[in-house]
Amino acid sequence: MKRAACGVLALALVAGCGTNHTAAKSVLVALAVGSAALAVGSAVKSRSVQDDLERDLAQNQVSGRQFVDRDATGTRWNRIGRASAFAGVVFVLGLVAVFEMDTGDRIQNGPREWTPADDPRPILTPPPPGAVQSRASAR
Repeated sequence: MKRAACGVLALALVAGCGTNHTAAKSVLVALAVGSAALAVGSAVKSRSVQDDLERDLAQNQVSGRQFVDRDATGTRWNRIGRASAFAGVVFVLGLVAVFEMDTGDRIQNGPREWTPADDPRPILTPPPPGAVQSRASAR
């Protein structure tokens, strides 16, 4: 589990340091959504384990050793949920940093000043053929 977490963190750092911010955004969004889903799923599982334990305890169907094992299982799911929620917050912070880097790049490379050469329309358009009349013939 620790190796996987370190690998994901290294992937997020590498994605954030690249020049292609679109890829970094995609990776960080996927990691944030995945960790949020894991946090919600583990919270539901933890609550289910705890509710089952409380129900069985109220009916006196649990021995001391079973109680300890099932309580440890619920606690483990609770820890997984908290850790994945923390990871989700870290990924969202990384996503904010990537958006800030992208904004900084846009400001640094910002829009150019407009020049007449940028205008697609010609300044003077030549008249169509046959439309040119001399002043003498117009009188």
